[in-house]
Amino acid sequence: MANHLLAARQDHRDALRVAGRDPTPPWHKPPPRPGEVTRRFKKLAGQSVTVAGRTGVARSHGGVRFLDLSDVSGSIQLLFKKDSLGETAFTLLTAVDPGDLLAARGRGVRTAAGEISVEVRTWTLLAKALASPPEKRAGLKDDEE
Repeated sequence: MANHLLAARQDHRDALRVAGRDPTPPWHKPPPRPGEVTRRFKKLAGQSVTVAGRTGVARSHGGVRFLDLSDVSGSIQLLFKKDSLGETAFTLLTAVDPGDLLAARGRGVRTAAGEISVEVRTWTLLAKALASPPEKRAGLKDDEE
């Protein structure tokens, strides 16, 4: 991994520590998986739900931030609103990188685009990934071809 990427992730880890958040807390009760929440959305719509998984790429639109959360069961979109989270928790989202493990609690909603999401009220970083996740298409190659 490039040294500048590692340095940026270490800076993000340090920013979390300065803000009083442990980048590797000791334990967290396993919540429902992202794919399970997506499949059970009809029952969970409008209700409080907790979900955890590995973060993907984040997208920001003003006071709103979207983040994909996934594991082997599937994925779900997290919706963070600055007015719901508060300035500090919303700003700390910039320290969340692809590959980090994150738990989020919020309400099951559908976005204006129809995407099944969790509108996050609180979030906890479960583990900070210092190395970037492997490329999606990375894998073994046959050198003889």
